[in-house]
Amino acid sequence: MLAITNADGAPVTRVNVMHLITYDVQGVVQQLLDDNRVGDDDDMEITLDDVLECISVMAEDDFGYKAGLIYQDQDGEDL
Repeated sequence: MLAITNADGAPVTRVNVMHLITYDVQGVVQQLLDDNRVGDDDDMEITLDDVLECISVMAEDDFGYKAGLIYQDQDGEDL
């Protein structure tokens, strides 16, 4: 079997491909307020579930393309 190594000569046995998107919680909260999804009551609380639901919708759209993929070996080293 042919051994594949990185630039340092260490064997590469796996390649992890990821696409990471970070969402700012305060930005999501502001978007929910701007969208008036919480109603007109100023005392109404936005919960983590509200934020996660909004992020879930955005993530479905954001992960619909393949740009910005991250390639790492089994040790988390970028390739």
